[in-house]
Amino acid sequence: MKPLKFILFILTIMLFLNASCSRIAKNEKLPPEIWDKRQMVEFLTQAQLVEAKIKNAKVSAQRQDSLSEIYYNELFTHFNTDKESWERSLQYYKKNPEKLNEIYADVLTELSLLETELQNSNEKKK
Repeated sequence: MKPLKFILFILTIMLFLNASCSRIAKNEKLPPEIWDKRQMVEFLTQAQLVEAKIKNAKVSAQRQDSLSEIYYNELFTHFNTDKESWERSLQYYKKNPEKLNEIYADVLTELSLLETELQNSNEKKK
């Protein structure tokens, strides 16, 4: 499943790039408008699946942009949030690379589990 491996590679690179960001105290409480780790992991996992779906769509770049907007609007609706809230939370975590690295590590784990489930499901169908 090449797109998933590409996504995992990109996420790994992002982990290392975020290491240069400034740090937030470990024991700092999250502001009420910032998503917790679990919400971030769930959203990023689904966002990576959306990106893979768009990348695999055999359509023009313009159509991919339209699909991206549609899929992300559906994702925001599913999570009962909006783009601004998401970006505010992401910016918060970018200031704390240790926490962001933990989030991306969990996303990688979730994507790997999904890939394994898919492979097992495909093997059972054979």
